[in-house]
Amino acid sequence: MEMHFKRFILNEQHEYLGHKVGDLLTSVHELVQGGKQVGARQLVKHTEGVVNQIRKILHTSWPRTEYKFLRRLQKCGVALMKCIDEKGDLTETLNSVRSELEDLSHKIAAPINKLGSKPKKQEPKPQKETPPPASQQQPASMMPPPGLNTPV
Repeated sequence: MEMHFKRFILNEQHEYLGHKVGDLLTSVHELVQGGKQVGARQLVKHTEGVVNQIRKILHTSWPRTEYKFLRRLQKCGVALMKCIDEKGDLTETLNSVRSELEDLSHKIAAPINKLGSKPKKQEPKPQKETPPPASQQQPASMMPPPGLNTPV
């Protein structure tokens, strides 16, 4: 019983990290899409908010199995802050962080939401009868009217 509970806790923490990375990914997507409409100061301010989200995640206690994911997350936060400090191309850095977070989200393999997380089994569809080729069909004038399909 104890082993099942431990596995449950580890899986729950893994899914929690997956949700947090999904939230970060959403924030970065919004910054990339909305970055063209807002000014540079606003973009920097919102990017610092994303970095603060990353810090909150990193300062939470995690099991050792999650450290490989946290290192990649830390790398993203450092890249964003370095770009802000050195006044680099923030939109390009956000795009690379977005692709890194997408890859990280796939590696974590925890569903971000419950919609569509379980694929449904598809039942085999009944095959429709295909009409015979036109060369084998009878002209409409030679076909008997409906209701008179009795053989003679």
